Formats: sequence, structure tokens, C-alpha cells
Amino acid sequence: MFHRFSTWWRALGVVLLGLATVTWPSAALASTSPSSSTTLTLLAQTATATMHGNVADLGVALSYPRGTSSVTVTLYPALANRGQLAPLLAGHSDGDAPVAATTLYSTTCTPASRLVTVQLVPRGASATPACGRPVLMLPCARSSCDGVFPLRYQSSSAAGTTSLWSLVAVHVSSVLQPLHVALLADVTPASTTNNLTVATLRALRGYPTVPVAVGINYATLDQLSTSTPLWRQALTALFKQRTKTPLVAPPPAIDYANLANGSLRGALALQFSLSSAALGTLTTRAAAPVLWLRGAPTAADVQAVAALGHTRVLLSDSALAPDPAVTLSWGAPELASGTSATVLATDSELSDLVSNAAIAPAQRAALALGTLAFLHFDAPNDAAVRTVPIVLTTSTVGAPFVADFVRGAQQSPFLRLTPVVSSFAPSLIGSNGITRSWSLATSNSPAWSSQNVQSLAVLLSQEKSFGMGVASAPMASYLGATVATTAMSGAADQRQSVIDAARAVLHHQFGLFTIDNSTVTLTSQGTALPITIESHAHYTMTVLVHVVANSLSFTKGPVFAATLASPTTAIRVPLRHAWGSNVTMQIYLTAPNGAVVLAHTAVLVRVAGTSVVGYLLSGGSLLVLALWWIRTHRRTSKGKHSA
Repeated sequence: MFHRFSTWWRALGVVLLGLATVTWPSAALASTSPSSSTTLTLLAQTATATMHGNVADLGVALSYPRGTSSVTVTLYPALANRGQLAPLLAGHSDGDAPVAATTLYSTTCTPASRLVTVQLVPRGASATPACGRPVLMLPCARSSCDGVFPLRYQSSSAAGTTSLWSLVAVHVSSVLQPLHVALLADVTPASTTNNLTVATLRALRGYPTVPVAVGINYATLDQLSTSTPLWRQALTALFKQRTKTPLVAPPPAIDYANLANGSLRGALALQFSLSSAALGTLTTRAAAPVLWLRGAPTAADVQAVAALGHTRVLLSDSALAPDPAVTLSWGAPELASGTSATVLATDSELSDLVSNAAIAPAQRAALALGTLAFLHFDAPNDAAVRTVPIVLTTSTVGAPFVADFVRGAQQSPFLRLTPVVSSFAPSLIGSNGITRSWSLATSNSPAWSSQNVQSLAVLLSQEKSFGMGVASAPMASYLGATVATTAMSGAADQRQSVIDAARAVLHHQFGLFTIDNSTVTLTSQGTALPITIESHAHYTMTVLVHVVANSLSFTKGPVFAATLASPTTAIRVPLRHAWGSNVTMQIYLTAPNGAVVLAHTAVLVRVAGTSVVGYLLSGGSLLVLALWWIRTHRRTSKGKHSA
């Protein structure tokens, strides 16, 4: 068994710029000539070479610049520890001398096929080389050739030489327990405007039997209303496969621990309810019972989410102490020390590698699959399952890598693609003789100021109140996400700036509603009172209308609900009685629970025909009419008698 090292990836970050290889999908084999590239590029390579008899075939296809005089492949001794990978990616060996080399292309050997088959032959055996089928001698007897070997491809021309490195796993012996690989597709808000995301999602859908957990948070799902239809269609279509399961994965840097206290518990629950609700608008699938916490959560953070029932937590290996990347205690779920949760760590080094678009897809796949095979050889005799969760950043992975990686993983006897949920089986906790619990790395997140707490509590209350009336699910999700993302770790002043910005967004929505304050004239008792409400919101809103006036009595009371579904909504309020001639009526527009005032105005109501003079004039008119009728009736009666 060999130790893993985290330092190799630090070096990788420096050297990747120097490895600016052109991204070239393996599909290019069908249409690209070997010499059409501007640099040496790996187009395809067998990730696992299985020994049949005394030969293991390694398929290789390369693209190289015009004018190249030869292309060679050099074999180096099998990896002994993961730290040896860093120099390979830096463009040189770790100091070991090469053990074999052969020519793939030359001026005297131009294979008819773009795919060259290299024969890997163990010590003591022999094979006949040929153009298009060269031979590399392995530095081991057949029975001891299991392992992962570095490969250096090199092209030579008058301008100099160019090199790139890869890995190949050689398979001879039977495998006791293949390494489980759990793929986690990370869909971020920025990815919804990235065309590569659509291609990645479609590529994953092309493998219906391959389990993939898709991490989505409310901030991402909120982008659905503004993202391209292709993005929504690709994600919706992916979730139609039962092997593709959604995971609730809130945004990174959420301060779960501080949200668990006092008046901010609502913000904690919001982190998960928003994602579940938004997911319900996209698919009928329920989220898997595993919570994906990005960033560097502390023990207090994990305990806070566990108290809400999220007891199976996926997090980065860098959040654990010690980092599993530098120990052999990895690959199994562990109890998070000081919490009631079980955690499983992702492999951040592999996740960064597979998502690095600066490396050509086929080379990336070969390096990733070779690293995974090496992790199998880290403890090949472990009887219990070990799992390596790998994060695929959908906006950078791309379809060619998905094809190369999945095909290579399916063909590898060392690996098995499995659902991340099954990797949390209680029987696996502390398996293979490793510790049963991990401590989480400490974090010194600044405390919340009293202003932070008070302003966020008010903001949560206002958003909840207003959201009761919003009939548009995308708008409700947008407002909820705007408020929820303010619950971040960081300095108090930074947090307050985010809260203030969210308040501005919410209050802008409040200001989209106004009430017409034109004077109203009532011509008689019992006349319906007209109220006109204007809405500049592009969604239907349910509100409460409150009318307050001491001299007006309303048939159905002074408070009633109204639905604003158009720019102008006219409401007729039944009036029972009015006193006086000029009445000032206050009108308030509030959210459905009355906690947030959206608009207010005062309306002058003129009540015609209700004064004393009006009554006298009306009475006098009736009296004159009665006298006229009586006199007319008498004259008519006299005329009839005289006749």
C-alpha cells in the first residue's frame, strides 16, 4: 500500500498553463489526419491493457504537427506513490529512468490506420514488431506486471521536440474488489449560459445505465427562467433516466452553524426547501437522501444540517482533518466527529483534473483512469468497498471527455461506476480496518453582528410574507434565492452589503404596485366604491386591500383579497352606508398576511345627496308634486259630475 500526497496537485496548478494542449475529442479519429494538429495531441488511448497470453494491447492515436519526423512512446516504471504524478504533468519524469521505448510514426513508418496498437510484452516473452504494431517491453515478469505505468509521447521535427504524458494500467491478475467511482455532475449558476454544459448533460444522458448524481442548488434552478431552452431541455431529459439522481447542493460559503441559532433558523431551512421546491418545477424526481455541502464546512455546520435530518453528507476531502488525500484512510463513509452525521469525501485532486479543459479530453481521461487504477493498487487486497466520488464541472468537462472516461471506466476491471447513495451504507463505516470517525478542519468564520442578525431576520420575514402572494414559481424562487444567499460566511460588513443588496431587490418588487388616488363621487347610498390598482409586475400577485374611513360602512368589511393579473385591476367595494359629504378614505395594499405594506394612498370620497339641504329640497319637491297631483285629481272629478 502506498501513501497519497496532496502536494502534487499544487505543482499541477503551476504547470497546466505550460500544458496548453489543444482540446481534441476522440471523435476526431474519424475525420482528422494525424499530422493536422498544431501540437502533439492525444486523440485516443486504451486506459487499461489486459494481458492475453504474453501480450497486452495498447491502442494509441495521436495528432502531431506537419513536418514531424518521428513520434515515439517511452515506458517508465510503475507508479509507487501518487506524488509521482506531479512531475509527469509538469512535463518530465520523477527521476526514474525509462525502461523501454518504441517508434509509433516515422518517415519510414506511416501506419495505414490512425490507431496504432502497441504490444506490451512482459520480461521473458517476445513479440514481433511491425509498422503500426510496435513493441514495448515491460520491466516485469508476467505474473507481477499489474500496475500503472507512465507513458511519454514525443514528437520530433526540425524545430525541436514536444512531449506529453499519460498513464496506462496493465491488468494481469484477478481483481478482488474493484474501486467504486461515484460521478457527481456539478451544475452551477454560471453553467446555465455555457453551451458546453448542454453538451456535457447530453453526453451523460447517452449512457443510461451509468449512475450520476447531479448537484443542483436553488441559485442554479433560479436561472432556469432566463437560461436557454436547450439548457432546460438537456437537464430535464437527463432526469428522466432513473440512474441520474438530483442532489440538494446549496451554494458554497453558507454559514450553517450561525443560522442554526435564534431568529435565523428560517434561513437555514430555506437553504434546502428552496432547492426541493425548485426541483419540483423541473422534474417529478425527488432529491436523493444525501446532502452535498460545498466549500469547507465545519463540524458545527454539519451538526446544524444534521439537526434538520440531513445525516448523510458529501463534502470535499479538504474539509476533513487530516486530509484523506495524505493518508490511507479514505474511500469509506465515516462518522463526522462531534456530529450525528456520516460523511463521505470527494477527491478534489481528481475532480480538478477531470474538469480541466486545458488538457485534451483523451489525455485527461487516460490520466484520470490511470490515477483511479493506481488508487485501486493502493490497497488491492481490501475486501470492503472503497469509493472515490469525483466532481464533474459540467461547464468545462465536455462531451468528448465524458465519452472517453465512461467507456474507459466500463472496460476497466479495476473500477465500477456506482451511485453515491449506496456508498453511504452503514456496513461500510470504518471498513477495511480504518478509523470510524473523522474530525472536520477548523474554520474561523467571523461572528455575525447584531445588525446582520436583525436585518436578515427582517428580510426573511418580508420575503416570506410577499412570497405568499406571488403566483409565479420562477419569481418566488428568484426572491427566495436572493434572500437565502445572504446567509454567507465572511466579515460582518461584507455580509451586511449582501443583505442590503438583497433588501433593495425585494423592495423594488414592493414598489411595483400603486393605487389610483383620484377623487370618487358616490351618487347614492349603497353604491359600490371603485378602487383602481396598477401593477408593473410581470406576474400575478394576490394582495389584501384595506380601506379605512370613519364615515363609511362596507357591506363585506374593510379588508378583502384581490388578484392582480393585469396592469390595471378595477375593484368595486360594496358600500352599506356613508355619513357626511366629503370623506377621506385611506387605502392600504399589503401582502396576503398583512405584514408588508406594498402601497398606500388617501382618496377623497364625495357623497352626493346626503346633506340636510338635499333632504329639504327633496322633501319640498315631493310636497309640490303631491299638491299638483291632488289639485289635478279634484278638477278631473268635478268635470265628471257636471257632465
